[in-house]
Amino acid sequence: MQPRRMEILFWRHSTATQKRKGTCTLYLRVTIFGRRAELGSTSIRTFTDYWDQERQEILHSDPQSTFKNEQLNNIKSLLLGIYNELLRKKKAITADRVKQEFLRSDTQFTFMAAFSLFLKEYKADPSHAESSFKTLRNVRNLFGNFLFSIHRREVIIEDIDEGLMARYLSWMKSKHYEESYQVKTSRVVKQVVTWSKKKKMLDFDPLKDYAIKHEKKKKPIYLNNEQLLFWSTHNFISPSCQMAADLFVIYCRTGFHYQDLMQVIRNPDQHLRNGMDGKIWIYKPRQKTEVEAKVPVHQFANLVDPIISKYGGWNLLPTMTNKDLNGYLKLCVAHINQNLPVSNQIYDKLSVKHGRNSFCYHILNELAMDKERLITMLGRLSATDLDVYVRPDEVGIINAFKKQTERPKISAA
Repeated sequence: MQPRRMEILFWRHSTATQKRKGTCTLYLRVTIFGRRAELGSTSIRTFTDYWDQERQEILHSDPQSTFKNEQLNNIKSLLLGIYNELLRKKKAITADRVKQEFLRSDTQFTFMAAFSLFLKEYKADPSHAESSFKTLRNVRNLFGNFLFSIHRREVIIEDIDEGLMARYLSWMKSKHYEESYQVKTSRVVKQVVTWSKKKKMLDFDPLKDYAIKHEKKKKPIYLNNEQLLFWSTHNFISPSCQMAADLFVIYCRTGFHYQDLMQVIRNPDQHLRNGMDGKIWIYKPRQKTEVEAKVPVHQFANLVDPIISKYGGWNLLPTMTNKDLNGYLKLCVAHINQNLPVSNQIYDKLSVKHGRNSFCYHILNELAMDKERLITMLGRLSATDLDVYVRPDEVGIINAFKKQTERPKISAA
């Protein structure tokens, strides 16, 4: 069956009372192959002069133009979703059929449109970090890619049910996303649906009883001190790889997330200060939580200082995007593993986050410090979920006993 192009048209209509006030209500019609169907009022009102018929939008002269235009786009998205669904199911597509499906819908909000409004509200809250907003936006884009993969440009919110979520998870598995990311994005999708219900965009929550399983926590991957020492003295294959390798050493001995270290590099005078011991520390409020991390960077001078001297100062350390840095790190691993025995080779999917793992492993196990000291350096308020980064092991036990035997004995009086 040949697809039939659908034209969507909003047009203004004014009652006698509205004409006196200079206002209007926007109405809607669809046309397919010359046959039109009137879908009635959209309930969206504005001043007559504020409606641009050619551009099909409300002008910015209306203080609520942004919100009203979003509503119009939501209606368009819903109609296109209905059209594409009929096309996918190879059903007859007529203006009357689209109208019937449209009027049968309990809501005029599509999921992707609701997600956009959710993001807008989230970003407007000053307590939310920019990095968290970007993560949510990435989830929206990912879900859009999933819909595209199943030939659905849009779905109404009520269609986000357990069946569609099962298809979404299967799609993510086929794309080789980590189980933890599958769980994380599923929670975001459910969060948006729940938010839509609270905003009265739908009458019921189709995911109310949908249980998201807990991901299996994998053993953290890290570089031990021996591996990091070898890494720090290795000559890598290109200047870009060498810069990435040097940055990774700094991550391994500061424990920062990607963006936090980049902010230290861009403004070291704000974050590098003398501590109570008179030596250099890094004091950095975490971007995500604003809890201050306190890192005695002078304690790791054997690895950190040569790199700082090499580039001429903290402010002259190289910077690159998270994506580029992770890409170069994988090239570094491929090169360095050629010089390491199989038993001591480095994880081939190494990324910035493994620097934080390596820092945690060094503090908790190789230096045998307690978790309270570690979370202070990390800028955390509690040890909850610390096992994502590190777990106690035999190395920590051995080193703890060494510290015990090295302590001076106190003789009885």
